[in-house]
Amino acid sequence: MPVIDVIRSRAQTYQLIRPGTATLNQGYAVEAAPTIIPTDAHIQPLTPKQIRDLPPGQNATDWRNIWSEQEMRISDRITENGVTFTVKTIEYWEEGQFYHATAVITLDTL
Repeated sequence: MPVIDVIRSRAQTYQLIRPGTATLNQGYAVEAAPTIIPTDAHIQPLTPKQIRDLPPGQNATDWRNIWSEQEMRISDRITENGVTFTVKTIEYWEEGQFYHATAVITLDTL
């Protein structure tokens, strides 16, 4: 079975939160409202090998693999079971026309 069919069969609908683009107002950065995008995605924890390959100090946090046909960008956020994760890496798989992202738990939103 092609990978994209596996992703589609296991996908659930999540809300992808894309940060707004900041603008300048009298020399101060003003953050725009985020965009909420309904996204069908399949989310799993990282494999033990992926965790071992993380930079030092990063392997103690909670990470996820996310597969989706919807475009994802660095800094997008997605919530799974009440826990928010921030996208840190993106790969586009042209052969299956889907995105693979890794995301880390969002501990502080300040």
